[in-house]
Amino acid sequence: MAHPPFNIFTQNRDPEGALARLRALMPETEVEFHADGQWSRVRGVWKRGWLKKALTMTVNHDPDYYRGAEWETLLAGMASYFMRFSEASRRPDLFEYVPGLTFAINFTLDPDPVDDDPRQAVIFEMAQTLGGVIFLPGCLLDGQGRTIAATDGETDENAELPPHTVVERTVRSGPPAPDSKDRPWEPPSVERVALRFQWMAAMVWRGFAESETETDRVAKEETLKQMRSRRGSAARLEGEEWEIRALETPVGKLDEGTVAKLQGLSEGAMVLAWALNLAQLPPYDVQVDPENLYRHVLRAGQETVSLREPSEIQALDFQMLAIHWRLSQLRGGHKPMDFAAYAPKAWCGPMDLTLARLQNNDLEVGGKPVSECAEKAIRITTGILQERRQATHWLMGQDPVYSANAASI
Repeated sequence: MAHPPFNIFTQNRDPEGALARLRALMPETEVEFHADGQWSRVRGVWKRGWLKKALTMTVNHDPDYYRGAEWETLLAGMASYFMRFSEASRRPDLFEYVPGLTFAINFTLDPDPVDDDPRQAVIFEMAQTLGGVIFLPGCLLDGQGRTIAATDGETDENAELPPHTVVERTVRSGPPAPDSKDRPWEPPSVERVALRFQWMAAMVWRGFAESETETDRVAKEETLKQMRSRRGSAARLEGEEWEIRALETPVGKLDEGTVAKLQGLSEGAMVLAWALNLAQLPPYDVQVDPENLYRHVLRAGQETVSLREPSEIQALDFQMLAIHWRLSQLRGGHKPMDFAAYAPKAWCGPMDLTLARLQNNDLEVGGKPVSECAEKAIRITTGILQERRQATHWLMGQDPVYSANAASI
């Protein structure tokens, strides 16, 4: 059973200082570099005698990760993730700390941690050196290994965030007071879910119209003209600025990125159809059929819809989170994992594998254990989970703006 990677996040970006400290702390270090000269990987080996396997630890560093366009989305997702913890409202400083993070490194251990493991001591030392925190699925630790926040609510009152710059909270990054009656992000009503579903289905239609034959384009252009003319329609009020711009763009003129975003909305739209009791979701590794989605739009206009219970929506999100987490572990290499054994005793608390299919006790994707899957299959399945979890987060009231509901791991 592979142990999840340790991740250090900090507001102090110092890659060269981190490398120098790692070289001082880790024996027999080997260092690899990116083409631009930045270090990419440090590997250390602790020998333990003839009868015991040597302990190795690899530290990964990717500047594009924390300097890339997705970094702010990741931080928003992290803040939203911590909002779900039962004790989150008692740590408002956490939601002032997370938006200011600027640097991250990742630690993978082989074999898994052992008693009196010197590698864990290095991780704690690096967290203190960098003035950072240690993140694992389901918990956040300080540099002493004390629990700042956890899904099970078991925290250490002595745990401390490192000295940091306070970044002002916004509605999207922090929890409300426990008994606040002015909470600005209530879960959407059944009426609003139905309207957002209709709007998203129309956006999916717009995205796929871009790749239709010329004859089909002409036919759909007529319908799109009608949609554009209904500027005051209730469903249109659910549109975000970028979506409305896409709708106003003539068929054949959208850029590839926008087309991909519009088509990707099909996964979230199907979650809304499921929430409205109109449809069942396809398996987590099967993309939504747009034509099937459109049939549910017709049903929504003909039937009285009702919204599933919040507990059902939360359960679906938690089940998808487990699958999404397993997919995220492949970033460190396609290694097999006894997912069935790990899930009940995960450090983040028991994972719900109800939605997951298993093969050889690991997650199955496309009929294979996930460690044996091609990168394309992993990428597609990860995209499906991100889109569907964005929808569940919106349904749970994480943020009233649909696209602001991050679903990173």
